[in-house]
Amino acid sequence: MNPSYLTMKKESKKKISYPTDPLRHLPEGFVERTNGRGLLVPLWAPQVEILNHAAVGGFVSHCGWNSTLESVAAGVPMVAWPLYAEQRMNAVMLSSERVCMALWERPPPRDKDGEVVHREEVAALARELMEGEKGAAARKKAGHLRVEAEIASAPDGPQDRAVAAIVDMVTEHLKRQGQ
Repeated sequence: MNPSYLTMKKESKKKISYPTDPLRHLPEGFVERTNGRGLLVPLWAPQVEILNHAAVGGFVSHCGWNSTLESVAAGVPMVAWPLYAEQRMNAVMLSSERVCMALWERPPPRDKDGEVVHREEVAALARELMEGEKGAAARKKAGHLRVEAEIASAPDGPQDRAVAAIVDMVTEHLKRQGQ
């Protein structure tokens, strides 16, 4: 057994049903207007596989921890759109590292239309990420972080050594406690 590798996979035989249609949250006519211009995945998508595809040049992300790690490991720069929990902190960290450009919600009161972030803002940042100078710098930094992530997670690399050190500390503590 290789102690530095663990995988689990469980295929569900049950069909998952959701009480509401996730597409109902989209503006009326959105699916029809965007048909043929992109791919709409309403429930779940293989995000790691998508982020590692050569055609991906950027990622509009809520900056949850898993999405953040997956994007960094894939070397994909982001437009950060944090919603709640740790996402804002992650977006601030990514912004300070210059690997993303962030959208920030307007606190109440919202604008006259009640919008949190205008679509023009999202489009402008996505365009800058893909074509602009700041985007070029973010892509370069994301590529650098991908290399760093590969080094950190290599067999017997810093990640393995850190986990081994924690296991050693816990084992030593338990020995001292007589357990």
